Amino acid sequence: MTNKTKTIMTQQEIWAALVNGEKIIGGNKKLLFKFIYGELYLKVINGGEWEKAKDTTFKYNEDFSIYKEPQWTDRLPCLCWVWDDEERLKIIALVTCFNNKVSDPYQTKINYGDWFKHAEPLTEEDWQKYKAKI
Repeated sequence: MTNKTKTIMTQQEIWAALVNGEKIIGGNKKLLFKFIYGELYLKVINGGEWEKAKDTTFKYNEDFSIYKEPQWTDRLPCLCWVWDDEERLKIIALVTCFNNKVSDPYQTKINYGDWFKHAEPLTEEDWQKYKAKI
């Protein structure tokens, strides 16, 4: 799944999105831009720290878009707590599919693909406790 949701065509659209708290992806899809305390910052998309931008002109020959952080459901499979109506009955399962168009959107490897209403990725602490039990 792509993080790109809307291509931005004008300087005005770029600045409006930044003022509204959005992150902008550009620089041939290698840079993220955002406002921090009212000033424009940028960072390399796969690492690095946010640094103050020296040039605040967005060049029209690049494809800028609003950047949305990937959700955990974009990176399946994922080891999760899953449950239906009562959270106290949650269990650990490998979520392999997500379909937000159905009432039980999380498919697991349990019983050849059971579906659940709720899922939440295990935290590092949950994983350590689980690992100690197996």
